[in-house]
This record gives sequence, structure tokens and C-alpha cells, in this order.
Amino acid sequence: MSAPDYSLIGEGSTPYIAYEEPVVPPPRRPPPPSCWRACWRALCGCCGQRAPEWRTIFLNASPPTHGWYPHNRVENTKYGLLSFVPKVLLEQFRYFFNLYFLLVALSQFVPVFEIGLRFTYIAPLVFVLAVTMAKEGYDDVQRWRTDTLINNEAYERLQPGGGSMAVPAKDLRVGDVVRVSTNQRIPADLVLLRTSSESGVVFVRTDQLDGETDWKLRVAVASTQRLASEAALSAAVVTLHAAPPTKDIYEFVGDLTLYDDALEGGCVQEPLALENTLWANTVLASCACHGVVVHTGRETRSSMNVAGAPPSKMATLDLQVNFMTKLLFVLVNLSALLMVAVPFGQVMTTDDL
Repeated sequence: MSAPDYSLIGEGSTPYIAYEEPVVPPPRRPPPPSCWRACWRALCGCCGQRAPEWRTIFLNASPPTHGWYPHNRVENTKYGLLSFVPKVLLEQFRYFFNLYFLLVALSQFVPVFEIGLRFTYIAPLVFVLAVTMAKEGYDDVQRWRTDTLINNEAYERLQPGGGSMAVPAKDLRVGDVVRVSTNQRIPADLVLLRTSSESGVVFVRTDQLDGETDWKLRVAVASTQRLASEAALSAAVVTLHAAPPTKDIYEFVGDLTLYDDALEGGCVQEPLALENTLWANTVLASCACHGVVVHTGRETRSSMNVAGAPPSKMATLDLQVNFMTKLLFVLVNLSALLMVAVPFGQVMTTDDL
């Protein structure tokens, strides 16, 4: 915007300031891809060193963005095929009673400390570890099956220029325009573009995200809601700016610009807020809608509010057994010390006499 022109202010007249009309920028498209930049971002992302940054999404462009963003697969399993046995053993031997009985069993391989049959020391420990590993393996298989069902759930993705195709949730990427049906899970963090209701209003259930059972009201962006049909949405020239991902589920910052020669000035820009968003793992409770993916995978609000893998739970009985094992360990060591000290003291007394 240029400086105001004060020459129009005459003597005795009402002050009036004239401004030049702002120049409307042409529709922006993605810059040409850079191989070096893409490789560097991918390397930094794999090393966990990529700093969060604002992202620009170009709807119906190919590709919609040149940024590197995480995949949208849900992974809640604790173990892998190669890491299962080491992780389970490490987790079990963190408890003192398992470590204690392991040391006692190993001591039986030393002839000086061998007492009775080795089987009586090794078999109980092996049995407990085998049962624990079977339980952990079963639970992890169940988590893997649940993840598979979530990752393979089909969604309709709008194609640039018209039409749609069914894709699994794990293949969604930032910039995809997705159709979500009633009672369907939101697959990623979306900005609500258009609903099947003329009011542009939908309701979502967020109990899986914030624990609240009341439905939340969400509103589609006004400029895209006014588009006549799904085909018009797939042909629209839209640029969206979104803030870096955060853990705050009650805030969202961004803006959306719709370019159209029929509009005054050639475009319309609207700010985006929380009411225009649909967070991942919430459920659409009312009419169907279309939204554009802005965050995927570990950058979604639901994933960022999960503090890594859940800690292993320990029952009260296990805690008591763990305490009693420590007490037993102390008593055994005191007994061994007394058994060595008393004869030694007797020998010293005899020598003095």
C-alpha cells in the first residue's frame, strides 16, 4: 500500500485521505522442485532435526506441496519381529524380583554355590518369562490388527479437475482433499472446505481426543462452501497457509485464498480458526463433508498429545512381591555376612588366647 496523498485536503474542507487500490497478486503455484532441497529435508526429517515451519498448500495442484511431511500410518505396536525378545526381557529384568531369581539361577552353575538341582531354580523363572512373553505377544498382535483396520479404512480423495478415487487412510498426504462420511473417523487433521448441508455446519465427536462427550460445532470456510458442487471444488484455485503443528487442540492459525475472476478483486482471502478444523481420530457426527489434509501422522494433534509408548503397568501384588524380594535379598546378605564373620571372630579370639 502506498503512502497517503494529502494534496486533496483543501482549506476549510473535511480531511480526506486517498489510497491507491491494492494490487491483487496472481494465483500462486508450487515452485519447481529442487532435488537438493528435498534430499536435505528428508535427511533432517529422518534424523529428527527438521524444525516446524509454516506450510503452503495449493489445492488441485500436482503436487499440492513440495514439503516433506510424515506418513499417515497409525502405529501403536510396542515391538517388532527382531526387537520383541530383547525388549520383553529388558522390561522384565527391570523388576528386582526377576533379576534376583536370575542371579540365583546363574549362581547354580558355579560349583561352589550349587545347592540341589539346577532345574528347581531355572524352571520357575523360565515359566514366568514364557507366560509373560506370550501375553505381551498376544496384546501386540491385537494392537497390530487394530492399526491395520484403521490404516486400511477407505476414503474418497478428490482428483484435480474432477472425479474421485478410494484410497486407504495410510496413503493420504498433506494437500489431499478428502470426503468424510457420517459416523466416519477423521483420518488426519483437516481444514473443513465444504459440507453437504447448505448451512456449512457439521458436528464432531471428540471424546477420543479430549474426553468430552458433547458434540463440537465446526463451520466450513465460507468461500469454498459457496462453491456450487464437488466438481467446482476439485477445479478451484486455492492457496492455504497453515501454522506449524502444535499440541494445542484449541487453537489453529492459518488463512485460505480463493482465486476467481468472477470475484471482486480476483480473489478472496479468509482467516482460519479452530472452528474450521477437524482433528484426527475424532468422528464426524452429522452430514458428509470435504476437507483438505494439513497435518498427517505424528504431526496430528492426537499423536502429539500422546507421550510416546505407554509405560508398563505393574499390579499392586507385583509391587509387594518386588518389595519382599528386596527384603529377602538384604536378609540373605546379612545372614551370609554373619556366617562368615562369626567363625572368623572365633578364630581371632582363639589365637588371642
